[in-house]
Amino acid sequence: MLPNGKKRYVSANDLGQPNRGDKNHHKFIFTLGILTRTHIPIIYSKITTFLMKTSKKK
Repeated sequence: MLPNGKKRYVSANDLGQPNRGDKNHHKFIFTLGILTRTHIPIIYSKITTFLMKTSKKK
């Protein structure tokens, strides 16, 4: 369910991935991106900073 209470019906393939030919495919992916960025903020300004920190831990 979307924040405004509406539903979008998106068909999916055998793997559960949304079909690209579906008319709501783009809106669905766009909405997922917005919700993800809202609830899981990116805390690194550069990906190389993150990669350097994770490679030092090994």
